[in-house]
Amino acid sequence: MNGLMSAALALVMMVAVQDKSEWFGLGINAYQKGNYGEAAVNFSKAIELDSMNHIFYFNRATCWIKLREYDRAIGDLQRTIELDPSAANAHMQLAVAFAELRMPQQAIPSVSRAIALDSTLPKAHYLRGRLHLSVGDTTSACEDLRTASAYGDAAARQLVGSICDSR
Repeated sequence: MNGLMSAALALVMMVAVQDKSEWFGLGINAYQKGNYGEAAVNFSKAIELDSMNHIFYFNRATCWIKLREYDRAIGDLQRTIELDPSAANAHMQLAVAFAELRMPQQAIPSVSRAIALDSTLPKAHYLRGRLHLSVGDTTSACEDLRTASAYGDAAARQLVGSICDSR
């Protein structure tokens, strides 16, 4: 009976919620609880009501990344960037999605745009350094890893010590 009551409550909630900000809030709450599929559904409802809000797409993309649905994340992140080209975090997440799909040639330009928008992101320099390593560009990799290390990234510091300092 409890499952049936939950389903009925969810149906009533879907009928009652008509405002994009309510759907967005439900998405945030579900995401914070680790319910990424439910959060994606709620963000999708918000998008249905306002397809020009880049925040809705970005948040749904973060759900797709958590669910390891990188192709879906890429689509939402590209839409986020269309709507707000200055969203450094969207460029960074796009790079992450491409990297997870083992597509470094697409990931490098995305993370480079993130760095151009905010050069103080240590994880961006670290990711680009790792991507450069994956395509055999040790010189560029070491530049980025040293920058990430200077910003306090411990993983970058280790790679600098093991890869770059021996050169």
